[in-house]
Amino acid sequence: MNNQHFYTQDIQGETAFFSPEESNHITKTLRKKENDIIRFTDGAGGLYEGVITTANAGRTEVRLTKRHNGTVNTPPPMHIVVAPTKNMDRIEWFVEKAVEVGVTEISFIVTKNSERKILKTDRLKKIAISAMKQSNQLFLPKINEIISLKEFLEKVREVDCDKFFGYCAGDFYSTTKIDIETGEITTEKLGEPFFYSEAINEDIPVIMLIGPEGDFTPEEAQICVENNFLPSVLTNTRLRTETAALMACWTYAEKRLTGMSIGDMLLEMGRDDEG
Repeated sequence: MNNQHFYTQDIQGETAFFSPEESNHITKTLRKKENDIIRFTDGAGGLYEGVITTANAGRTEVRLTKRHNGTVNTPPPMHIVVAPTKNMDRIEWFVEKAVEVGVTEISFIVTKNSERKILKTDRLKKIAISAMKQSNQLFLPKINEIISLKEFLEKVREVDCDKFFGYCAGDFYSTTKIDIETGEITTEKLGEPFFYSEAINEDIPVIMLIGPEGDFTPEEAQICVENNFLPSVLTNTRLRTETAALMACWTYAEKRLTGMSIGDMLLEMGRDDEG
């Protein structure tokens, strides 16, 4: 049996039920039939093996024969937050690659310079499932509906983790204030920029905000700082929104390449067979 696995969250007792879309893939595309053995995940770290009892393109059923309960290589507790691009293909590409890298959660925000303020996530969730299976992973990241930057900051205000936001240029990171009484104009720097790769700690969960083409406005940067998000630089070059988001995911994941891989789990299942 190869390492390919399928996906379902509908596991009742010792029986797993697959959606019409997944059932069609199992029975029509791969021509699996009754009594064939397949492996599948629940998207929450579980790896299972079972025998097909009902091979139907509308609803395939599998009787569980094995389940792996060991500690697996969990995805990094990485919550990436992106102001989506106008071109939907670029967002779909990002979601696919972010899942392959391995993230916990993906959110979308609306900012002043946003090119897209409405986003349907149904297709993105299907892309995420496909990417999870294609890359032999066992965790399906949560994909959230699009909300405003202000709503998002309020939502994660009490979340205990490292919080960052990316920006494009140092001079962009200053704000001008006018004293109403004296008319004096002053420029205030919101904080010192630093490289994200040097600031992150692989043992601490992280939320990273990536702005739209045109970046966050100075006022939005100020709000981020007031909500305990620190400014960070991803690279010395200017990146597209989806490239910056993926780079943030990869930089964090690269520091956490430890634990048991799915290959280790399959070897362990094989040893159980021999025993």
